[in-house]
Amino acid sequence: ILCLQEVKIPRKEVADEPRKHGARAAGYESFWSFNDGSGGQRLGLNGVTTLAREGLTLAADSAPLGDPTLDGEGRCLMTD
Repeated sequence: ILCLQEVKIPRKEVADEPRKHGARAAGYESFWSFNDGSGGQRLGLNGVTTLAREGLTLAADSAPLGDPTLDGEGRCLMTD
């Protein structure tokens, strides 16, 4: 399991070129939390991701705090 912070990649870039950003590495699953530009944060800042071998995770939640402003900053990703 590899957890990264401050990935600073907009959601659209990962969606458009997932392999370039490691989102589709063979044998791994990736989970992302993006800064959506809400709450006074500039779009594309912050961001976290978790990479895990396939089958090691049960679930991932990019909005675990239950507060749209905080969750929208892309600083927290709960992976089980």
